[in-house]
Amino acid sequence: MSPGDEQQAPYEYKLCRLSDQTVLNSEVSDLASRLGEYVPEELAYSCEFWCAHLKQAPNQDPTLLPLWHEFCNTHILHWLEVMSLKAETKNAIMAVRSIEKWLPVSIGVLHVNAD
Repeated sequence: MSPGDEQQAPYEYKLCRLSDQTVLNSEVSDLASRLGEYVPEELAYSCEFWCAHLKQAPNQDPTLLPLWHEFCNTHILHWLEVMSLKAETKNAIMAVRSIEKWLPVSIGVLHVNAD
């Protein structure tokens, strides 16, 4: 499937090879070791800090909104799963709220540039 296709493959909740997605994180005795084994440091860092990096970018850049849209369509559940497994759900919510404030300027610029 190429980027931009409307349909995406179904998301699977098996990042840390957990057999039961209904189990609470606190009930997974080896969660820390699973995170270490299945979530590379680069991915963990990216999940935790992408919002801070995005906020440093000029929000008038019209190329960023389509990338955000693609991220939401293809990776938002992966990101939320990593953040949940790392016990960073509160920071995930704060990141979404932060991007919410950042986006209106980007969207406004897109509309102005499209005219």
